[in-house]
Amino acid sequence: RHARRRALRMGSMAANGSGRRGPGGRPRRVLVQPLVGGERHNALRYLGGQAGGGLRPVAARGSLSEANDLLRSVYTVAASTLDLDLLAKGLGYLVGAGSLLLYTPIIISLLSPSKGENIASGLAISTWWLKLASYTATDAYCIAKGFPISTYVETLIITVQTALLVFLVASRQKGLNPSFALLTLMYGLIATWAVTLAPIKILALGQAAASLGATIAILPQLRMNAQRRDSGYSPITAGLACGGCAIRLFTTIQLAGGDPLLLVGYLLAFGLNAALLMQILYYGFIVRRRSFYGVLLVDPESGEENKDKHNDRGDGTQQNQHSSPK
Repeated sequence: RHARRRALRMGSMAANGSGRRGPGGRPRRVLVQPLVGGERHNALRYLGGQAGGGLRPVAARGSLSEANDLLRSVYTVAASTLDLDLLAKGLGYLVGAGSLLLYTPIIISLLSPSKGENIASGLAISTWWLKLASYTATDAYCIAKGFPISTYVETLIITVQTALLVFLVASRQKGLNPSFALLTLMYGLIATWAVTLAPIKILALGQAAASLGATIAILPQLRMNAQRRDSGYSPITAGLACGGCAIRLFTTIQLAGGDPLLLVGYLLAFGLNAALLMQILYYGFIVRRRSFYGVLLVDPESGEENKDKHNDRGDGTQQNQHSSPK
């Protein structure tokens, strides 16, 4: 009701050629977003004045109902835009909350005393180093550009998780050596410089490299899965990554002005994580014939092949017992 009264009041001023004047005696400008041909066009119209760009102004010749409908479209479009912004922010924080679970299944598996080393043998540590560098570059770029934190909160969380995974995989693969310490030191120094002192042009190049790095990072994992015809990668992780990238395509357009570097990065990440997810499901269900629980929790002992091996060992033991002298 308030919006309608305001629209009627502004429509009356438009029809009468009255209304407040802007600086220099010019008519005050009102942002109108009419819908023409299914598209939204932004136009600046002068109340009681002459509009440029070939657009029809709200003139005294226009009826009050016509001015009312036109001004009411302003509030409708503005409200829809506000709702999209709120939706984008809400989805951004939802992705951030979901990112807490992104690498949790892999971390839990690596911490398990019984199967930690087996899981680590199916993970390429080069993938995690490249992921860590890619996420850090994205963090530094978004901070320097001043984007809302809702547009990259999950990247900050994932960066911490990836750093932990790098350490766990190296530990399980007996790779905590001087080379690992040197790489860690170099990463820390470069990350600190990028967040604090690096110029925006360098960070833009870093973000472009991060998009390429995100592509390259998953390739070693895809190759390892194809060679082993199995994967130590969690389908929960790959599925959440796909969903998060799809949402980020929307929030980047809505909240970050459609930054092309971010859009390319999220699009590439979506495609590769989708390929990784299909690979995990194919090798888990079709090749290894694991149960849903086994595929979901990356349990290498749940496959039919392992059951057959256990049965063979059981039959062999039983046969030796029968063949031994009483």
